[in-house]
Amino acid sequence: MLSAITANRWDFDAAAHLLVRAGFGGNPSEIQRTLALGPEKAVDSMVNVQPDDYPPPTWATPADGSDLRAQVQAAATPFEKQAAIKLLRQKFISEMKDLTRWWMTRMVNTPSPLVEKMTLFWHGHFA
Repeated sequence: MLSAITANRWDFDAAAHLLVRAGFGGNPSEIQRTLALGPEKAVDSMVNVQPDDYPPPTWATPADGSDLRAQVQAAATPFEKQAAIKLLRQKFISEMKDLTRWWMTRMVNTPSPLVEKMTLFWHGHFA
């Protein structure tokens, strides 16, 4: 059975370990800040976080892509249809790359790494 870490075992390495397990690690100043909180407050600060207002990607607004789909449907020749489909695919690929960049940046810069690590875990589980 697990038990809380004792004060005499709470050191720089334990704080660093907590940051790795509950997030994506930390630099020496973040580890020192976590160490100064003590084990209970450090865990509490990771679990009880305020929602952040990290802005979504600019293209993440509800858009249906109907303009590109309309071009596919309105294509008069197979060549035009193929070109319109290519544009639609390029838009999708570009947005997926933007989403990946946005999410990686969010994970690195978040004030709540545990939330992001759990999001990544469940995404890997269900996606």
